[in-house]
Amino acid sequence: MASINIIKTGAIYLTDYQENILPLFDLDYSDCMQNKSRIPLHTMIESETVGSMLKNTFDQSKELLLYTNNQEFLSHVIVDSLLSRRLATTCAPVKTLEMGCTNGKLSYHLAQILGKFHPDSLLTLMDREISNEKRSVWLDTIAAADCTPEINVVISNYEQTGLADHSFDIIVINQVNRFLHPVSLMREVRRLVKENGLILCLYNNDPLVESSFKLAFPQYTAYALTPFQGVLKAELCVGCSFFDLETQPENPVKQLIGCVEAYRNERFDPASYDKIMRQIDAALSESILQYRLEEKLALLQLEEAILSTIDSWKQTPDQVNYEALDNVLSILRNRI
Repeated sequence: MASINIIKTGAIYLTDYQENILPLFDLDYSDCMQNKSRIPLHTMIESETVGSMLKNTFDQSKELLLYTNNQEFLSHVIVDSLLSRRLATTCAPVKTLEMGCTNGKLSYHLAQILGKFHPDSLLTLMDREISNEKRSVWLDTIAAADCTPEINVVISNYEQTGLADHSFDIIVINQVNRFLHPVSLMREVRRLVKENGLILCLYNNDPLVESSFKLAFPQYTAYALTPFQGVLKAELCVGCSFFDLETQPENPVKQLIGCVEAYRNERFDPASYDKIMRQIDAALSESILQYRLEEKLALLQLEEAILSTIDSWKQTPDQVNYEALDNVLSILRNRI
């Protein structure tokens, strides 16, 4: 089980599910407070430090947001830590976009951290749709923050937001609900983020979102809470190398093949293949709606091969027969 640790020097680090130690925030907090000209912690009380502010945020959110999923809470802790690390290096307000703010939990964390560092910052909350009830939940949750930045709410699809190019310093992709077109989403994120901007992605049991982010931002850092849940971080620095998303059409078959091949090289885990099957079902529904016959047939072939592999595992767990799966992967890889 992943865990967050805060040591006496002020460093915060994550011990992930594989027991790897990953640093999240390693600034010397006392130095932060002394350097007032560089770090505008205007709303902090005399005795408050970045470390104590983060710990208070963690504790308050546990009581306020009533987390039922430990991984969800830990993913928000990671975002708070990485966001604070970025904000502690600038004296200017920042523009932040949250894409996918359905339940308002992460919105509370973003509002709390942004408001503490610089209340003149802007937090834009984006969702595909909104009802009066949903907006009330957002506002009630965010209002519980000690100090909030300026807040905008935008209703838009994630792939074509209509917002200006390079308009956000920080973009947070919050996968509360399923993103239908993850490649197009990442393409839009690349368009919206400023040079030297920070991109964070909370992925949750969706290999397509995870693989699309890694494709769009090859120089990423991963903070894994489970094999299928965690936070990805990338920075749009000068000279970064990118995969050319502009020429890549949505191809769920190609992405799913990549996920299956990754699982194929590891010890057989039925939970992994079960998640892939759910992704295939979702992609099948989309291909049927869009009348993409070739894509539909490829997905059906892949689904049948995975089912055959699962049946083999049920019969002989120690000797899984991958022959059918390997044959289909070879055929589809050549086709696409």
